[in-house]
Amino acid sequence: MKSYENIKIENREILLCCGRGRCPSIKRDESGKENTFKISDDFGGSILLDIDQLNAIKEALENINDI
Repeated sequence: MKSYENIKIENREILLCCGRGRCPSIKRDESGKENTFKISDDFGGSILLDIDQLNAIKEALENINDI
């Protein structure tokens, strides 16, 4: 798994920088939905998740080595 040593917060978004230019990001969704966040990859794709879904990802990552 890629290590992101340079997690940066800029302009109200979290950037996961790996030192190769483009950086995936996480930011609060601007549509006005409360507790909804947009994750954008470094290839132009994006997904909207609510806070419960983000917490589920965190839990899944804690168990990633079990699969």
